[in-house]
Amino acid sequence: MGVSEMSGVLGLVENAMIALGLPIPLVRVCELGDQRVRIWRDSLKFFNTTRTIYEFFGAFYVCIDLNGKGGALVLDLGKPLLPKIDEELIGSFNFVTNFGTIEHVNEGHMQAFANVHDLCSVGGIMVHCVPHVSFVHGDWQYTTEWFENLVAAQGYEIVFMEVTDKDEIWKRVPPERRPTGWTHNMSRATYVNCILRKMTAIPFDEKAWIDPQRSPVRGRTWGHDQADHK
Repeated sequence: MGVSEMSGVLGLVENAMIALGLPIPLVRVCELGDQRVRIWRDSLKFFNTTRTIYEFFGAFYVCIDLNGKGGALVLDLGKPLLPKIDEELIGSFNFVTNFGTIEHVNEGHMQAFANVHDLCSVGGIMVHCVPHVSFVHGDWQYTTEWFENLVAAQGYEIVFMEVTDKDEIWKRVPPERRPTGWTHNMSRATYVNCILRKMTAIPFDEKAWIDPQRSPVRGRTWGHDQADHK
């Protein structure tokens, strides 16, 4: 997915950082998926990865991605992280992000959410941007109700949650920050965006969870369910 204003992810990160309320040098980031950056603000347009942005401003940064790019830890999010990850990293991150990654975890999908839970410290922030049920992408699609059930079971706090249409986000971006040649109808993608705070150290109960909607077309597929957009 990457991080950009056009996707709404940049604004989500900014709001999550405000909710965390810590100086950047005290922020410990664990990012799921090696994320590219597409930002046209003058202050950020020379960065090409999220790693370069976080580390430039002094945050501690770790990425997990099977592709191993950009120094990512090569780990399967559908399996328990231990013993393959340094035990000291468990529960040590106060900012864990999932931007278009977990919906591609076919087997062990709820284990991936358990890993997010385990990586995050108590009081830390977990940020998700995942496809809504009206948008076919990856192996899974989600609803706000699914996340509300997750929150209730795990004792999280909802800092922010909404269903976001990229078409609407495009309209909020000032014209001078829109990429050349981009039009408002180039990416009609709908996502569930949420910022959650981990409030307690209770273990994640993976077995208590029902998986979200399975994609009717598996893998990296794009397109809206026409039934939702008549």
